[in-house]
Amino acid sequence: MRTVFLDANIYFSGALNPEGGSGFIIALAEKKTFFRVASSQYVINEALKNLQRKTSPAHATSFLRALTAIEPKISDPPDASQEILDIINAKDAPILHAAIVARADTLVTLDRKHFFDPAVLAYAAAHRLSVQTPKEFLQAFLREHGDKK
Repeated sequence: MRTVFLDANIYFSGALNPEGGSGFIIALAEKKTFFRVASSQYVINEALKNLQRKTSPAHATSFLRALTAIEPKISDPPDASQEILDIINAKDAPILHAAIVARADTLVTLDRKHFFDPAVLAYAAAHRLSVQTPKEFLQAFLREHGDKK
């Protein structure tokens, strides 16, 4: 079974809009049938902090419920290497590093500015990590699984 690493912005977006692409990915993750989810404490803390700061308590509660249902494999890798810090900003380096340490097959993110830079994509690919937007992930998912939802 493949491993998918969800960026904090996927949890945030999914909690705000359960009917959107990120919300659909979270709903699929809750089934624990098609893929397993990896995460890091850094990602979980960032998602929760942003939900508490920018939205209603109901959205933070929704995120925590989803997290409990998903049961992601949580890792807390050591700090990102200088090699990673050379290609991506310091705020996103722990996310890329954690996805690689978790041996995720795919990192799903809405952050096109930082994660879709050619140097980041090349580094991720060298570590057998595909970086995808929710739309790209869902298109690949539907090609692979069709109507098995």
